[in-house]
Amino acid sequence: CLATAERAVAADTNSARARLSVGICLAKNFPYVDNQTKVNYSRRLKEETERAIALDPKLDLAYHMLARWHFEVAEMNFILRGIAKLVYGGIPQGTLADARANFEKALALAPRRVIHRHQLAQTLLALHKRPDAIAQLQHCLTLTPADKDDAEAQQAAAKQLRDLGVATESKALAGGQ
Repeated sequence: CLATAERAVAADTNSARARLSVGICLAKNFPYVDNQTKVNYSRRLKEETERAIALDPKLDLAYHMLARWHFEVAEMNFILRGIAKLVYGGIPQGTLADARANFEKALALAPRRVIHRHQLAQTLLALHKRPDAIAQLQHCLTLTPADKDDAEAQQAAAKQLRDLGVATESKALAGGQ
């Protein structure tokens, strides 16, 4: 995946989708690489995603990836952040406020994408905005999934609402039927 995305960037350095593909591939490789590589990939994921946005400010998935990056870095525990700084020179600062802003931008560009809304709900929960998060999760259940990622996010939203003790009635609860 990563080698193919890098070849696409080499073929067209001004392709926002190629840059975004590099970021997505880097994220998909995180579970399989060592800590130093994760730190390097993290920096690069942010850079490639920001380049994709600069090249195409209407690319909703680029805002989604940048928001996910901010969320993950902001939620990194203190010990891991200290180790990354001490051993690897640190990683750029990520904030939940930036995660929220980028998920909201992704939603403004693609309001029917369940993945954007579901991840915004996770950010709102982390920001202790439970009523707003629940509203986003409930909205997830009213949407028609655009793809497999949306369908999985919709199922996760339904489960999360149940786990939060919120009654739901939706096609998502019936397995998307």
